[in-house]
Amino acid sequence: MARFLRAIRQRRWFTYPDIDWLPQGELQADALLDLRTVGNSISLYEIRDDSDELRIATALAANRDNVDVIDYAVFEDSQFTELDLAVSQSVGETPDATVNSLHYDLLNLTARQVGGLAEVISNGAHTRIPRKTVSSLLAEAIEVERLDRERIKLSLLSRLQ
Repeated sequence: MARFLRAIRQRRWFTYPDIDWLPQGELQADALLDLRTVGNSISLYEIRDDSDELRIATALAANRDNVDVIDYAVFEDSQFTELDLAVSQSVGETPDATVNSLHYDLLNLTARQVGGLAEVISNGAHTRIPRKTVSSLLAEAIEVERLDRERIKLSLLSRLQ
């Protein structure tokens, strides 16, 4: 059973009782904004060992324009078969070559499958890394050359100095 990571915005995944108008067992519709498809595909990253989780989150933060919190969900692929999800490995587009090798796409998604994926993600573990920690993680990854400095936006680099 594989574990995967998808960047999210944590506030979109709050459920009852945090959101009092939301019926128990339901997700906010805004959670689907974190599952925006491109060509009916969604990108995610496989966690092969415990060190991958933080490394993937750092690499995703390195793709941004600014230093900010990073929220993500970790979930298992056990329900992928039930949802009939087509999974294909492809090269990611972060400044970390190792993380790029952990990239997968869910292909040819239907609306039903995206809704099912939302439930899988909702049941996963949700994590927030605070802004100050993100800044430290990025600076360290650049210093030890886990991140390719040339692939990081200048706007982000200028905020790390």
